[in-house]
Amino acid sequence: MVKDKRITIKKVSDILNHGEKGKDYFPVEENEDFSNFDERFCVNGGAYGFWDIVYYIPKFKVFVRRYYTTSDFDYCPVCGNFYTPGNRCFGCRDKCPHPCTPWEEAPKEWKEAVPPELRREEAE
Repeated sequence: MVKDKRITIKKVSDILNHGEKGKDYFPVEENEDFSNFDERFCVNGGAYGFWDIVYYIPKFKVFVRRYYTTSDFDYCPVCGNFYTPGNRCFGCRDKCPHPCTPWEEAPKEWKEAVPPELRREEAE
């Protein structure tokens, strides 16, 4: 995994939040952990569900992983940890380079999940 200074967390967030799925980004892998999930306590009672999704972003030719939870508490989509407002996760969200995996270093499974026409472009 590399940190590219031009691929900021803000740029990645803008693409994932405002871009078009299937054009600006492509989900290639999803992992779920709902082993402690309880519908009665899944928002603020400690029995949360967690998942992460790996996206391919053609503009930068990189894969990025984003983290999600059912919790109402502040949760960092970049590192997958809870935080209190004002700490490093909150303060660096828009400024720091986003951890990413370049096409060349990505696992074969991720590359195979990218649409064929984009895989051909990356191979050239």
